[in-house]
Amino acid sequence: MTQKEKRENAMSLFVEQSFSKQKIAKFCGVSVQTISAWAEEDDWDSVRMDTLRVEKNMKMRIYKLIDHSLQVFEQEIENQKNEGKLKHLDKGQIDGLSKLLAGIKAKELSFSESVKLLTEFMEYVNTQDNHLAKELIPFIDGFISALRAK
Repeated sequence: MTQKEKRENAMSLFVEQSFSKQKIAKFCGVSVQTISAWAEEDDWDSVRMDTLRVEKNMKMRIYKLIDHSLQVFEQEIENQKNEGKLKHLDKGQIDGLSKLLAGIKAKELSFSESVKLLTEFMEYVNTQDNHLAKELIPFIDGFISALRAK
């Protein structure tokens, strides 16, 4: 892993997973001082706050759109009941609802989430078999590098 990749990975772990600087340093193979310097130079705290604010705002907007769509469908159904002409939703409406539901359920495994999961796995393996954990490190590093390249 290059120094640039380590720095990008470190920031991603800090911003997206709220890893401590000590844990990031251990994972990236650099000193805590290096992590602290990178964090200060790139203003990781502000990036984390901005990211959280944007994500929260986006989620709220999406939930409002979903709520609006559901209200429209419910109103249409109520109007049909009142007119005595209840009918099925059309294919477009059903597709729209399906996509909204899929959007809610779908969760792409981000790079930092992958690293967090692998870190937890490695900590578990280390408690069970330290030798095996050491043997797995090059494979985990290679896998993480491949993820980062995507």
